[in-house]
This record gives sequence, C-alpha cells and structure tokens, in this order.
Amino acid sequence: MPPPPAFFFGQTASGKNWPGKPVTDHARVFSTAYMLDHMTGNRQYVTLIPYRVLNEAFWKSQSLMHRAILDRLRLPRRALRGLELSMEGVPVDDADNIDVLTQWLGDYIDCAQAA
Repeated sequence: MPPPPAFFFGQTASGKNWPGKPVTDHARVFSTAYMLDHMTGNRQYVTLIPYRVLNEAFWKSQSLMHRAILDRLRLPRRALRGLELSMEGVPVDDADNIDVLTQWLGDYIDCAQAA
C-alpha cells in the first residue's frame, strides 16, 4: 500500500515530568529503527496528558515543543471525532474495536456528568 497521507506519532504521559519528553525525539528513534519506508508525507506529533494546563503561556510554549498536546478535557472530543470518521468509512486504527471505544466514551460522559 502507499504510505498514508498523515502518520501520527503519539505518547501518553502519566507523570508530571512530561514537559521534558516531547514525542518528536522518540519518533525519530522509532522511525530509524523500525520503519522500512521513511515516508515524506505529513507527520503529526501529539502528547496526551492527564493534567489540565491552565497557564496559557506555558501551554503555548509546550505546544511548540510537543507539536500538539491533548489533556483530559480535550481527549473525549477527539475520541468522538475518531468514532465519527470511522463510521463514515475513514480507516481509523483499531476501528474493529469501535464498540469498546463507544462504551468507554459513554462511561466517561456519564461519569463527567455525575461529577
């Protein structure tokens, strides 16, 4: 198959030391070691964090380093969009687990509304 039009590198961070660990560094090592076709397409990088960053200046500076940051309040919207794309026929990794993802999203929304 031809390479995809976009390739996403992502990592999740569970500790508060996430600012010093941009995924771009790890993606470079991964690409060199494991990818046979070093595609020239659109590469995207994202770090997923379980924290809410309220300091706008810090958020912007870290976004420059990490390319994209998704926190716990932004993830559900992105997950929903992934579900929508999959249902529209757009290939989404792990699309065969759509039922599990839908259940998780529903549980997350129920929990958030109850809080």
